Amino acid sequence: MGRKSAAADVLIHAPETREQARRLSQLAAEIHADMVIEYIQRLDCPEWQKPRLLDAVIRAVENK
Repeated sequence: MGRKSAAADVLIHAPETREQARRLSQLAAEIHADMVIEYIQRLDCPEWQKPRLLDAVIRAVENK
């Protein structure tokens, strides 16, 4: 049986200055990086592989 979705109002506060936009972008990048690190830490693989995986992710992002 499917679930019905309730309507929701969303209020967005956009950055008003370039500095605020830069700070928001920096915070988002930090949150994404933390999520990647947590994901890798939870993987069911040998501990020695985890730093290598993180390095591979960093290289992939730098080459993008």
